[in-house]
Amino acid sequence: MKQSAPPALFLLVLLVSGVAEAASASQNSAAAVSIPTVVWSGVIAAAISLSGVILSNRSSEKRLNDQLRHDAREKHRDRIFALRKEVYLDLTTQMMSTGAHLGSLAAKDPTSADLSGPLQGTMAALAKVQLIGERESSALASQLAGIYGQALFNLLAAAQPMHDLKIDINVANNMYEQQLAQAQRALAEITAENESGDPNPARMKVLRHNFEHYREAYEKYGEDRNSSWEAYNALQKVFMRATMAETTRIGEMQVRLTAAFRNEIGLDADLAALLLSAKASQAQMAKAADEMLTLLEESNHPDDQGR
Repeated sequence: MKQSAPPALFLLVLLVSGVAEAASASQNSAAAVSIPTVVWSGVIAAAISLSGVILSNRSSEKRLNDQLRHDAREKHRDRIFALRKEVYLDLTTQMMSTGAHLGSLAAKDPTSADLSGPLQGTMAALAKVQLIGERESSALASQLAGIYGQALFNLLAAAQPMHDLKIDINVANNMYEQQLAQAQRALAEITAENESGDPNPARMKVLRHNFEHYREAYEKYGEDRNSSWEAYNALQKVFMRATMAETTRIGEMQVRLTAAFRNEIGLDADLAALLLSAKASQAQMAKAADEMLTLLEESNHPDDQGR
């Protein structure tokens, strides 16, 4: 919509036009009174000055409105930036703890209430990113949430045989300790009977029989416990391989999301360089894991080294 001319300027134009017409009429009329030229100059100068003030006021008002809109945009941008910074930093911390949690699933109690606790915190942080992040960050956060969920299920499946063995180990260990305590009690009673100076043959026979029974029992449960531990340790390598595979998938998506975060806050984000660095770190971790597993296997089978 076109803005109408200011009333004062419109009246001034009418005044100048009226005066000009009057001057023209006075020149044609012999009875008209002549108006000096200096008067016309003053009127015209006043009109120009007034129009300049009006135009200057309009320009100042436009600049003020532009400045107010700019300030509002900057304040909005600062609020969004502060909110994103808080969410992004929290997510970074959550991702670190989640990685350690996934790698230790095999050693955790599957019936524990906090089995997925750290992952829930990461999922909540990723949901916040999807809410306030830019389009690219939101899409990557959604993909990373899906990868985390898949990794949890895959690693739980890989850890299930180890959880079963851990139950067997705990059962065998409890029975071993119970039978060992009974054997120690029987042995103590045998010792006391011998030290009495007049041992009862019938009682000594029963005590020796009980001691042998408990000894055989705790030796059996000890062997069962050791066998379960050997199977458990053998599965450690399988679980570690599965963990490395899931960590690789998660790590690549984390790098892409980190690059998107850096782009949003105006920092340098060379995605190709970040991915290359991440792959190099993962290769070093895989090598260290292989060396550790080799040492564990050698320590579990010391006799094989001399063959």
